[in-house]
Amino acid sequence: MGKLFFYEIKKNVLRLPVLLLFAALMLVNLYKHGETVQYYGDGSYLPNGLMYDIYGDYKGEITDEKIQQIVAYKNEMESIVNSPEFDYPTTPDDRYYTGFAYGDKDIADNVINEMKYAREYINNIILLREKTQSAISFYEEKNDYKVREAQQIEILYGNRHIYVYGNYWAYSLYLDYEFSTFIVMIMVLFVFAPSFSKQKAIGDDKIIRSCGKAKSVFWAKHLCMYTFCAAATLITALADILSFGCRYGLEFVEQPIYAIHSFTYAPLDISIFTAVLFAALMRFLLAVFIGEIVLLISSTQKNVGISYAVSFCAIGGLIYLHGSLPSHFSPFTMISMSNFLTEARFVNVLGLPVLNIIFLPILTLLLCAAVNLVCHAVSCPRRTARLAQKERGGAV
Repeated sequence: MGKLFFYEIKKNVLRLPVLLLFAALMLVNLYKHGETVQYYGDGSYLPNGLMYDIYGDYKGEITDEKIQQIVAYKNEMESIVNSPEFDYPTTPDDRYYTGFAYGDKDIADNVINEMKYAREYINNIILLREKTQSAISFYEEKNDYKVREAQQIEILYGNRHIYVYGNYWAYSLYLDYEFSTFIVMIMVLFVFAPSFSKQKAIGDDKIIRSCGKAKSVFWAKHLCMYTFCAAATLITALADILSFGCRYGLEFVEQPIYAIHSFTYAPLDISIFTAVLFAALMRFLLAVFIGEIVLLISSTQKNVGISYAVSFCAIGGLIYLHGSLPSHFSPFTMISMSNFLTEARFVNVLGLPVLNIIFLPILTLLLCAAVNLVCHAVSCPRRTARLAQKERGGAV
């Protein structure tokens, strides 16, 4: 089995066209990182941005002293700008972070607002819990499922706090970045569409079956696919997080995920680091799901070109269907963590509310297992296995 696995790695993955395509796509990915930062990031926190210097002075644990300092600085800048003698200068002044008093007033406001968000975050949770308790009272003896759902929300949103003022743009962009997942999907299609069909085209599948090695080859190919999906996902994830981190920095990864504004009402009380790992895991599951479909199609085709074409159409069709399916039933929802971490979304499973961030990975695993079983039935038919056993028995 080990020899077959390494043979599949060498035959399918360690090929010059595969490595060149992956390298080319990674270069495109690096370019897309720049575009993402430009269109979706906050340029003021970049090294040449307006917030960069003042952020360096006030980042970290939020203390009363820091709050008093920044409020006093903001008031000072405000008094300068509002004074009758103030005239808008045309040249920067080194005494100010931005070079101008009115610019410093605005960035000081930004720092105060960020600290205010952190300090007052618990108020958002208290308000949410009050609404939840009202929902429980309203639905009691009317709708048992709604009561259970509200009770789950009350448990999930417990005693939460944010103690740090930080720049989380690198993580925010990474958690919603989709292009690298499509790179992995393209690579899975390119690498594994010929996997079974090439054997069928040259008749090797008959030799493998007659030798009773069909199951071993089947699992070697799948293990190769799982390993490739894991490696490609890991490489792209590291490239994404490090690229965004080079621009914004990778600090405060131990802070809770709801420290990021877009995830204020994240249903799970987890750290940013855990969310980053969770995102990579979900993208890996999506890649495996695509890989299972590609291998299934490959196992039914004798022509490599047709295998590529059908696999491409199948993936395209699944992406098209994603828009019309409920989000918690489509594995493609796992591309972006905003689909899971912006609010608590539940799936009704036999009257029990299950978070979609738990439900969808389990559903995807079940779908992968189902496709795998069908592929196994096609690649390793029982009749062929029995004939191989009889032949070996007769030879003995």
